[in-house]
Formats: sequence, C-alpha cells, structure tokens
Amino acid sequence: MTDAQVVTAVTDRLGQAMAAFLMDGQLLASSGRFGSRWDSAEPVVESLRAAHTAALMVDAPDDPLFVRSWMAAPNAALDGVTPAQAIRERRINAVLDAAMDPAMERGAA
Repeated sequence: MTDAQVVTAVTDRLGQAMAAFLMDGQLLASSGRFGSRWDSAEPVVESLRAAHTAALMVDAPDDPLFVRSWMAAPNAALDGVTPAQAIRERRINAVLDAAMDPAMERGAA
C-alpha cells in the first residue's frame, strides 16, 4: 500500500478525526481531506500503518463502529490508555498485541 492509500484506508475505516489524531495533527489539504500537502514523515506513516493493521485485526463486519470504539476506549492491556494514544506514543507492538484479544474472542485469529 502506498502512503496515500494508507491515509485513505485509515480515514475511511476510523474516520477523519481519528486519522488526524493518529497523524498527531499533521493534516490536511484545504479541501478538508488528506491530500497532496500531507507530509509523509516516517513516524506518521508508521503510526497510520499500525492503526490500519490493528483495525483489520479487530474489525467486526457486523458492527462497523466497533473498530472506532476500540481505538478510542481505554484498554487495560495498554495500561489504561486508548489504542490510538498508544499508537501516537509509538507503542505499536503493544497495540498489535492488544488487538489480538478482541480478534481471538470473535474467532478471527
């Protein structure tokens, strides 16, 4: 996936506000969409790729808002912070480990 495709995938799956949060406020073209003026700095791309991977792991096809709720809810496996905040803190492996729990409960893993 290209950087632009990752931005689009995360925005579509998690919403624009969560994508902006994950990008640590580095946003947006004047149209209000992530666009060509977005700076594809490596830590931001890494965060978005981690969010995309975690979202795919916890996705619930019968509940499209589940993954958004999971990203925004405090998580005991992450010392009480949200997965989104942990991603911003670059605790990517911890987030991916935490994503395994809901996926396994649904039989996806």
